Amino acid sequence: MAIAPKTPRVPPHAAMPSQPTDSKPSLVLSLLKWPAVLMLVAFVVSEIVTDSIPLLQWVWFVPRPLLAGTALLWSLLAIAVIRACGRRRPEMRGTLVVGALCVASLLFGVLELWGLPKERPADSFRIVHWNASYPGDEDIGPTVIDALLDLDADVVVLTDPGQLASGDPALRAIAAGYRIHRPGRFAVLSRLPVVEATPIASAKAGSASRIVVETGNGPISIHAIDLPSDPKLPRKETAANLASMIRAVEGSSVDPHVLIGDFNTPGGSSSLRVFWWGDHVDAFAKAGTGWGGTFPVEFPFWRIDLTIVREPWIPVRAETVDLNGRRHRAQVVDLRFKSGD
Repeated sequence: MAIAPKTPRVPPHAAMPSQPTDSKPSLVLSLLKWPAVLMLVAFVVSEIVTDSIPLLQWVWFVPRPLLAGTALLWSLLAIAVIRACGRRRPEMRGTLVVGALCVASLLFGVLELWGLPKERPADSFRIVHWNASYPGDEDIGPTVIDALLDLDADVVVLTDPGQLASGDPALRAIAAGYRIHRPGRFAVLSRLPVVEATPIASAKAGSASRIVVETGNGPISIHAIDLPSDPKLPRKETAANLASMIRAVEGSSVDPHVLIGDFNTPGGSSSLRVFWWGDHVDAFAKAGTGWGGTFPVEFPFWRIDLTIVREPWIPVRAETVDLNGRRHRAQVVDLRFKSGD
């Protein structure tokens, strides 16, 4: 029988030839993900404090998809650089986690501004608001007023209506069955009886009017609101000043069914809570369909034109539409009356 030759024993330290390794952490590569981390922190903190702290409100004003999208792009760049330095770099795992968080934040930010398609309910009460931004004669053609009338609203509230509430546009609205009221800075076009249309506040802090419309389910009370657009103003203080002016006129117990207008701060802002006492809901956040941004028309990343509703009225559909290229998109909100049954 042949005896196999013995394999010579190799000392442990000489078992394998030395191979280059990329397991040693690099300080530079570890730091690459931190700009994205800081943007994520800013995203989360601004979602919590919104516009309640003047020094931080500018972060809240950054559109959510833009902030989260920038963080995602940076994290992808960091991943690409780390991968180029070696597939098994220890810095990769943490950077991948940051990238995943960026994706989640981006989806969250987009969903704040977008809703699934919905059809208009047949039995709804439709209210439209549009900040027309003082259009002059040269800005108003038949297409603008016709596009507004084509929305088939029961009530239309216009902020800064300019020439839209007079002349040929007014005649077209009247021919379509609307009556026109001019409470202060606003115009109201209504197919239903208007019980009241009264300005209640007008100052540097903003403007407000009270509108009461008689519906088949009883009167619906509406506060039309317009807050100043200067982003440097402390939003919470400015809103509180206007709310105080409203209460000084209407009393502290008044709680309208609908607040509608150009609030010049994004939906979900803590400053908005000074205007109501009940369980109000943001119509688009509750029942939005399509893209909900309202400003500017070309790139509507800011949802600053809002409709806030409380029971017994419930938002069942809300969308924004471009009325032929003015500065703001219009809000179109369908409400349903919740009976006491």
